[in-house]
Amino acid sequence: MNPIGIRQAVQNLPQLIKYTPDNCEETIIVSDSGSVVMIDQHEWKKVRETLRLFCDKKSLNALSEGHKNREYGVVSDSVSVEEAFYDMKKSRRLIFHHFEDIIQRDSQKHSTSQNMRLNHR
Repeated sequence: MNPIGIRQAVQNLPQLIKYTPDNCEETIIVSDSGSVVMIDQHEWKKVRETLRLFCDKKSLNALSEGHKNREYGVVSDSVSVEEAFYDMKKSRRLIFHHFEDIIQRDSQKHSTSQNMRLNHR
C-alpha cells in the first residue's frame, strides 16, 4: 500500500489514478478527517463479490466445507459451475438494474438542481 497525504493526492490525482490500476496496488490517502483507500475498479468489484459470498451463510459454509475436505483428502461429488453459482446470474442482474436506477435518479436530480439554479439567476 502506498500512503500519501491529501495535499499530495490533490496535486497528483491524474498520476495516482493511472498508477493505482497500472501497478495493481492500493493507494491510501490520509487526511486529518480520516483515510480512504483508492483501488482499481475491477479489483473493487472482485472484493465486493467476495464480501457478498462471505455474507451468504450457504456460500460460506460450502467454502469452509470444501477447505476441510481438501485438507483431509476427501473427494466429494462435484457439481457444475452453473449449479454452484446458480444464484449469481440473477443477483448480478438485480444489482445491475438497481445501480442503473440509482444513476438515473441521480442524473435527474442533478439536472433538476441545475435547472433550478439557472432559473433563479
